[in-house]
Amino acid sequence: MTMLRAGFAVAMIIFGLASALLGGVVLFSALRTGTITVSYGSGADAVKQVLTYAGERTRFLQFTGLLGLMPFLIGLVFARTGFRAISRS
Repeated sequence: MTMLRAGFAVAMIIFGLASALLGGVVLFSALRTGTITVSYGSGADAVKQVLTYAGERTRFLQFTGLLGLMPFLIGLVFARTGFRAISRS
């Protein structure tokens, strides 16, 4: 295995595990508390949204999937791919 491929595999492992960790924390927190707070913009254009499961179920589940479940699963796939690339060589 060349050093470039090994570097990519290690980067996939590191970024994949970081993504899975952050996605897992967001997913666990959202499901535990029943709220998601999303902020974007800056200064006078800043927008803050608080989504609750009790108030907006569909939107809450969409954001939980996009911000929690998707990074968790994609991160695990990337980490596994990196581990497999290293173990094959």
